[in-house]
Amino acid sequence: MVREDREVGVFGASPIYVTGLTSLLRDTGYTFEMVTDPVTWVGSTGGRMLIIGLRSTQDLEVIVDVRQSNPDTVVVTLVDELTLEGIARAVWAGATTTICRDAPAGEVVIALDAAARHGTVIPTDVVRALMARQSGRDGLKLDEMEVDWLRLLAGDVRVSDLAERVGYSEREMYRRLKRLYLKMGVQGRTEALVKASRFGLIG
Repeated sequence: MVREDREVGVFGASPIYVTGLTSLLRDTGYTFEMVTDPVTWVGSTGGRMLIIGLRSTQDLEVIVDVRQSNPDTVVVTLVDELTLEGIARAVWAGATTTICRDAPAGEVVIALDAAARHGTVIPTDVVRALMARQSGRDGLKLDEMEVDWLRLLAGDVRVSDLAERVGYSEREMYRRLKRLYLKMGVQGRTEALVKASRFGLIG
């Protein structure tokens, strides 16, 4: 595949990582530049591709800011581990695809080539987890709010705290959870969480 020269900004990664990319991918048409202010870089260079290292939710806000500044910028996120939740958060924020920090050069090129075409590369195990979650959601016919309740309950959130978070009285929250358990065909919280986990709705 012949690639035109493509400059890629890199934010939130070490200089050693950027030097390594430059060295390993020098014959692929990609060149890499350290970026300290992504929004300014995108605005001043018309940058079309930016790799953003993800360490915290603040980095997700950087993606949003970059995409608002220039919707044409392709954002690729850089993570320590490829997980369903991590990829989903990045995509919702505006990223096109995600690569792992320790990915071999060939995988990085594949991901960048896909991103340049506004495509994504997702590991098969992540796709399977996504399909299992969707299948579980479809099979149980739960809406997003109900799934969120189950995730919170799985995290040992008390019903009183859950009620406060969603704006119901504790009594109303118990009523709604009872209806949810009936819908799921279970007797109570423990069975609901086991079933939700089995269907891939909660981790």
